[in-house]
Parts: sequence; structure tokens; C-alpha cells
Amino acid sequence: MLIFDKLNLLLFLMNIVITGGTKGIGRAIADLFASREQGRLAIAARTEADLQRLSASFAEHYPQMEVLACCTDLASIAGVDRFAQLILQKWDHIDLLVNNAGAFIKGDILEEPDDALAQMLALNLVAPYRLTRALLPLMLEQSYGHIFNIASIAGRKIFADSAAYTISKHALMGFSGVLREWLKTRQIKVTTVMPGHTWSQSWEGSTLPPQRILAAEEVALAVYNAWKTAPGTVIEEITLRPQLGDLS
Repeated sequence: MLIFDKLNLLLFLMNIVITGGTKGIGRAIADLFASREQGRLAIAARTEADLQRLSASFAEHYPQMEVLACCTDLASIAGVDRFAQLILQKWDHIDLLVNNAGAFIKGDILEEPDDALAQMLALNLVAPYRLTRALLPLMLEQSYGHIFNIASIAGRKIFADSAAYTISKHALMGFSGVLREWLKTRQIKVTTVMPGHTWSQSWEGSTLPPQRILAAEEVALAVYNAWKTAPGTVIEEITLRPQLGDLS
């Protein structure tokens, strides 16, 4: 009976993968799921100190959520592969994949650095594409799972003063659409999240009123609610904007 109970418990433990999970939207998603679920959380970030702080915080506040931390640069193919292999070596199933890691470079098409597009595509498109390809066979084998791609309102709207970033987020929208179409008959959900300007450390010191910027916790709540839908229902796209509209 005890063995059966342990096996049952393992079946109900969630395995969650989040890239860029130590700050901003990624951290808010990690905190929310950890506060409401139990299981294991794989987090990738570039800064070891940030991962250590997250692991210590979770050990204190969410002891029911085991953290698998990976310090790696997802802007490189080797960095993505390192994270994927760590997960596949440790876990036998994945419930939730959140492709959240991203970068932003401001500048119009002539002002931005020569390598701006390559940088934006590497982290905002190639990283989620490659990580998803690495983990997807496991989801297909288990016949369930949910993939969230954190895009941006810039995936729909043109921001000419952020050329490479806008291009990369439009490309991510295309990737997410392809995934959704291909996986819809394979019991795997795909949701694209398009937040407007969202609070992060980069906004510290800003004189903008708080209501002009989304709280990362609001984006996390939208992701959690979309994940909680019935098996036969998927929320394909989530758009969140400040009530007063986008910042110009």
C-alpha cells in the first residue's frame, strides 16, 4: 500500500521547465506554480548567484517544489543543449515548458548594432525552437503537456524603434503558430503569451506611474489559468496590455 501511494504521488508531481526563471515574468511564473502545486522545477539562467538565491528562497518558502538549476547561456546552441540534456537525464516526463528567456535591444534599423538581429534571434527564437525540439519527443511519448511561448505585443504590433526585437518576436509568433497547428491532434497544448511592457529590473528608477506597466504577477496568473483549462480546451493566445494602452 505504501509503495502504491508513493507511485501515485510521483504521477501527480508536476515537472515544470522555465527559461529565464530567476527574474521578471519567469520568476513570477515559477513562484506562482510553486505556491499552488508540488513537484520539480527546472530553471535556466545565465547568473549563478541568481540561481542560488532562487534555490534558497524555494527551499524556505516552497519546500514541496524541488529545484533543478542550470547556469547556462541560452543564446548559444551549446547552452540550450546543456539545459535540455540535464532535464532529459533527470526526468521521465514534462508537464509544462515555458519558453520565457529573452532579450531586448532598442534602436531603429540603422541605429541598432550590426549584430542586433543575430543576438535577438539567438535568444528570442533559436533558443525556444531548439529547446522545444529537444524536449518534445518526451511530451509526444507521454501524450500530454503544455508549451507556453512568452512572446510580446511586439509580435503583433510594429515598434520601428526596436527593429531587431520586433522582428524576432514576430518570428517567435510564427514558431508558436506552427507548433500549435502540428500538435493540436497530439494532445499537447501550445499557448502564445503577448504581454505589453511588463515590470522588470530594467524599469527601476523609472518615473512612469505603476499603472502604465504590467506587473509580472499578472502575466504569471494568466499563464496559470490557461494551464488549468480542461484537457479538451486550449487558450491559444493571451494578450495583456496596460489599461491605458502601450507605451509609445
